Amino acid sequence: MAVTDAQVATSGHGYKEGSITIGALAYDAPLSPCPTDITFTVNRGGVYMELLQKSSTIRFTQKELENHPEWWGLPEGHAPLKGLLGARLEGTGGEACGMILVSHKRHGEFTEEDEVMLTQLCQLTSLAIRHIEARNVVEKHAAELESLSKRLRESEEMFREFFANAPIGLAILGLDGRFQEVNQAYCRIIGYDREEIFQPDFTFMKVTHPDDVEENLAEMNRVLKGETGSFFIEKRNIRKDGSIIWVRVSATQCRDPEGKSARLIAIVEDIHDRKQAEEALESRRQTTGPSSILPTTASSSSVQSPELSWT
Repeated sequence: MAVTDAQVATSGHGYKEGSITIGALAYDAPLSPCPTDITFTVNRGGVYMELLQKSSTIRFTQKELENHPEWWGLPEGHAPLKGLLGARLEGTGGEACGMILVSHKRHGEFTEEDEVMLTQLCQLTSLAIRHIEARNVVEKHAAELESLSKRLRESEEMFREFFANAPIGLAILGLDGRFQEVNQAYCRIIGYDREEIFQPDFTFMKVTHPDDVEENLAEMNRVLKGETGSFFIEKRNIRKDGSIIWVRVSATQCRDPEGKSARLIAIVEDIHDRKQAEEALESRRQTTGPSSILPTTASSSSVQSPELSWT
């Protein structure tokens, strides 16, 4: 949801004979959640079938969605939609195996940039699904180990290549706050080389503005306590040259085989231009009065004193 600024998201996989298993549901809007059935059947065509059988992506405003010739509405108990953006998950042979859908964009309608970002996220997810499937098959069928290990290596190489070349910043952090892996896009955001980032004394706190450290640590503590599996914040990073850059971070925990938190995977987006535009609007509002521009909203949250003190 952080990538597309949506407030509602769902993912489904295992598409077979019209049935899809819901993999995840996420809400950040005052809506009644959808029914919690783990599967649903696509048996009346509609825009979902267009995504699964024809197009790799769909993007509709609410008006376009309601006027679509294949739109038949929503099942009873389903939360209302406000526009729709979707991208297809694909299996090893390129066949549709699921989809990710988002709705209720916070500001305006979904854009072509949102569509590109969701497509890239689905490509990464599809690669991860293929990797997991290949790994599970290797573990189950030892007799096919040689050929399947080759597929696994190829899948891992594809994942590494996508990670390295993704246009958005990606970082993997240990629970000590040190970086285990970063891509080139993240290096460009903070202005440091990979060799510098992997130094023993280099943690995420080194590039986090002092005024934002407390909130960042509080969110990470929530993950470590098991209160949430992920978090999203907007904060300031300090680049190597000393300049400040605003970023949007969406971080998710990864667990070890015993179910314990092992590391965090973070998606880092440069939002500096947007923040500057918001500051310009606020400055104009203060100068000319609130009636001259549309009001903007901001959210803040109070945090507990951090329990972690990485250096």
